[in-house]
Amino acid sequence: AAVEAQKNSWGTWIVSPLYKKVEDTEDEKARKDRERQERKIERDLKERLVIAKKMDLKVEEILLRTSKEDVSAADRSEDYKIRVIEARRTARETREREAKEKAERERLAKILRQAQEQRAERERAEYERAMKMWKEEQERARAATRHVYTSSCAHKGWWPKCPGCAIKACPKCQYEIRHGTRRGGARTVQEDSPRMRSPSPVYDNYDYYEY
Repeated sequence: AAVEAQKNSWGTWIVSPLYKKVEDTEDEKARKDRERQERKIERDLKERLVIAKKMDLKVEEILLRTSKEDVSAADRSEDYKIRVIEARRTARETREREAKEKAERERLAKILRQAQEQRAERERAEYERAMKMWKEEQERARAATRHVYTSSCAHKGWWPKCPGCAIKACPKCQYEIRHGTRRGGARTVQEDSPRMRSPSPVYDNYDYYEY
């Protein structure tokens, strides 16, 4: 009761504003401390949220960069595979083209070789045919010559120093052939064959004539 009476006394009433101000000041201080702490907590939370957001962005950036690198690596791998495939295809086409060109060269070389062989065979056949004809002509000419000189020789182509020779004759027959006379006044075949060259005597150590 005494305490209550003191509170309600005149003196208490006079000094009560001072006490109330002190109390209000303490409350205000506590409130401000709470508000400051709340602001600090809020600021810390915001900073933490910002840090977390930055971390999230950093992680997303890393993931995006990694994804881009993976895509680039995949692209490079695909490009490499494509280049390998293109190189193999080019090499195969080159081998096929070279094989075709080689086959074509061999075919043309074979055709050329066959043509050369055929031409050589024709030329050889023509040469052999010409040689045969020439030999036959020579043989006919020799036969005709033997016939001429045998018919022109009084010894029938026989002479002891040159038996059976169609080119040589004894001096007497050579004289008769050269002058176109024979015993009995008959002309020799030389006169009837103007294309035959008259034999000319050649003297040597064997004492007979050649022409």
